[in-house]
Order: sequence, then C-alpha cells, then structure tokens
Amino acid sequence: LDIIEDGELILTYLPYEKLPKSAKLQAFLIPKKNFSEKFLKLFEDAETYDLGTKVLLVGISDKDVSISEGEKLYVPISKEEIEKAKEELKSLAQQLQSLESQIESLKKDPLLKDAKTSIQVYLERENAKAYFARSKHFYVLEAYIPEKFLKKAIEHLKNKFKDKIHIEYSIAKDHPPTYIEVPKMVETYHKLGIQYGVPSYLDIDPSIFYWIFVPLMFGFIVGDALYGLIILGLALWLEGKAKDEQMKNYAKMWKLGALFSILFGIAFNEFLGFPLDALLKPLGINVHFEAILHRAHDINTYLIVGLALGYVHLLLAYVLGAIKYWFLKADPKHFLAKLGWLLLLLSIGAFVMFNVPLFTVSGTTVTLPMLLGILGLLLVVYGEGLLGIIELPGLVSNLLSYLRLPILGLVSVILAELINSFLGGSLPSFIVGFIFVMVLHFLHALLLVLEGSIQAGRLNLVEFRSKFFTGGGRLFKPFMLNKEVIENGRRNGR
Repeated sequence: LDIIEDGELILTYLPYEKLPKSAKLQAFLIPKKNFSEKFLKLFEDAETYDLGTKVLLVGISDKDVSISEGEKLYVPISKEEIEKAKEELKSLAQQLQSLESQIESLKKDPLLKDAKTSIQVYLERENAKAYFARSKHFYVLEAYIPEKFLKKAIEHLKNKFKDKIHIEYSIAKDHPPTYIEVPKMVETYHKLGIQYGVPSYLDIDPSIFYWIFVPLMFGFIVGDALYGLIILGLALWLEGKAKDEQMKNYAKMWKLGALFSILFGIAFNEFLGFPLDALLKPLGINVHFEAILHRAHDINTYLIVGLALGYVHLLLAYVLGAIKYWFLKADPKHFLAKLGWLLLLLSIGAFVMFNVPLFTVSGTTVTLPMLLGILGLLLVVYGEGLLGIIELPGLVSNLLSYLRLPILGLVSVILAELINSFLGGSLPSFIVGFIFVMVLHFLHALLLVLEGSIQAGRLNLVEFRSKFFTGGGRLFKPFMLNKEVIENGRRNGR
C-alpha cells in the first residue's frame, strides 16, 4: 500500500522516466504551516507542489535526507514496480478472502467451539477479577456452582447477607465444567488420569477403574514377591523424599502395584526368580510351597489368564459405553452401536466357553456365539454404518493387546533366572557374584517399574478408556479472590 499510494502521488506530479538513473530521488509530504525554504537547501535539485494543506517536496540527493516536520514517502524505482505491487495486493486480498472463508467454516466445528469455550474459561480464571464488577455500593460476582450444592449455597448466602444480596442462576447448558468427586484412595489415579484427558461433563470418570486395574496389571507383570518388596521400598522412599507432586503420585501408584506384585509373587512362588523352598534351603529351612500357577512351566495357562483379564477389562469398557449413552438419552444409534460391540465381544467369549447349538434353521445349526455375533454386527452397522465393519479386526487386536501382560511377565522370569545363574563357585567368587547379582536384581526391579507402568497405563488409557470416554472437558475449579492487607509494613494474604 505504501508503494502504491506514495508512488502514484509522486508520479502525478513528476514524470519519473525523465530523471537520471544514477540520481537518488527522495520525497516528503510536509504540512504547509511547517514548510520552510531551508528544506530546499538539503537537495542538489528540488521541486515543490502545492497540495492544498500540504506541500509535496521532491528532491535529488546522494545523501539520505531526514525532515522531522514531514512524512517521508516511498519512492518506487519505476512505474512497473507500482503495477507489480498492485498485483501483489490483489493476490493478498484473495488469500485473505480464502482464510476468512476457512475461519467461518472452522467456527461451525462443534469440537472447536468447545475448545474456544474452554480457552475463554481459562482466560477468565487467570483474570478472576474480571468476574468481580465493583461500584461504590455493590459488587457483582459470577461463578459456577455444582447443581448438588446450589440449594445449600443459596441458603448460606441469604443467611449471611440477608436482604443485601440478590441471586440469579441458570443451568450452564452449552459447555459446563466437569465436577468430579473421587474417594481419597482413588485421588492419585484421578490426578494422573486427567493429564491424558479431562472427562467432559457427559463422561463416566474412569479413575476408580484405574485404581483397580492399573496396579492389578502391574502386579501381574512383576509377579515376584521380593521384587515387589524392592519396588515397595523404593515407592515409600520416593513418596517421602520427592518434592514434585507428580512424582509423589507415581510413587503412590507404584506402592499399590508393589502390593499386587507381592500377592502374585506368592501365588506364582517367585522370590527373586527362586521358588521359596529353594531360597530357604541354604538357610537350613526345609519347606514345601506349591505355586498356584508357575509362570515358567505353565506358559499356556499364564497366557490364557492374561487374555481372560483383558477380556473382562474390555467387557467392562463396552458396558460403561452402553450405560453412558443410555442415560444420556442421545441418539439411540450411539447406544445400539456400543451394545453391538458388547455382543460381538460376548460372542468371542461364548465361542470359547459355550459353543453349543441352540436351534436349526434350514439345516443350519445356530450356536450361541453365532447368534450373538450376527445380532451384534447388525447393531454396529445400524449405529455406525457400513464403516463400522472396518473396525471389526480392531476388536480382536484390542483383545490380543493384553497378551503383552503375560509375555512381559515371562520375560521377567527368564531375566531373573539368568541373573541367578551368576551365583556359584568358591566362597570368594560366590560373595562377588552375590553382590553383582543383587545389583542386577535391583536394576531389573527398576526396569519392571518402567515396563509395568507403561504397559498397564497404556491398556487402561487406550484399549479400555477409548470405548466410553469422550474427553475435552475442563475441571470445575472455584476461584478465590485473596484480599491483601498491609499490616506493620508487611503484606499478609487473607
């Protein structure tokens, strides 16, 4: 715009092509009241043009001239430069129109509307005083209050302020914040879970299920009583020493996971890779302790137990999804689609456990798994369309994902036994080997903490939660205005 406006103004009065190419042309627009003949002396050659209230001064000078009383104009190299600038301006206008069209389209996206609302709320929270309008005689305060506390809050405020308060309220329909109450024992898992997505106000909070399944899966992977004790000691130490709140939460999670590791270790009869009787025999203690399940020997059973755990976990996820959409009373297709996936999963279980004939149609024997599968497939297609069929392999892959639990458990058994193989030999070599083995066992315990946390967390956040969790919410956090009082020259927050 500067090139176009300034250039056209100059070319209105001055034939640009007649000027010497080597000359440096400079131009100024000066208010007439500020114009002085002294400005002409700044140039080797100068011309002035009366524009009414202003004077256009055009001069030639090899030095850069500055006139504080006027506005320096952009001087184009040629008339073609102005035409080029006009084309560029036209192109920019088209780009701007395209961007405005995209913005209008994006404004209609419901997810972005929610995101915009969330950002606005966070900005308001950062500027809490914006909620607080004040005049000489009154204040206006605005805030969210959970519906269950509304009646009590109104009663309390009226008792406190009598007739000096006026209360108006309405239901926050568009995108209200999420108010979550969790038991004290679940609080750690709630804090860790919301880092990966805050439930919307329509969601079922998965924290209680994290509390049940994350340590259970962690313990199923570790599966060694003495490793569990090492992890428990490490978790207790971290909980007491760590200053970072997030690290404290992880320590609490590992503490509960360690307790499950000890229980599974007793069930598997594993104590740093040794069975209990072999561990106590050198101490002169002869006991016979039989494992409920020996992971290294009963590999198939261990894999089946891992799959069974995953099956129950997924079954619960689809049940929660169906419950969510049932109580939301939203489009029935959402509920029926979740019910369809639930029936498909039940058909897999029925194929393994209850593959019995029910009736015969035109010579074809219909079994329970077949009936559940067909009904489930019809509901999925009705609820999600034909594209829902594409997700069918995902149901099997989700279930097979839980094999990572027993597979990692088997790897830990092999690694523990490999570490123990360094023991033996003469007394001096045994002592050195014992120290080396203890260090390796400790490092192995740290590795198990990492593996157990990642895999148990992943199965709960990806395979489990995705079946019923929408996310995109924002937590309800009542704001507080702190009044600062200066007392004895010191600032005290109240």
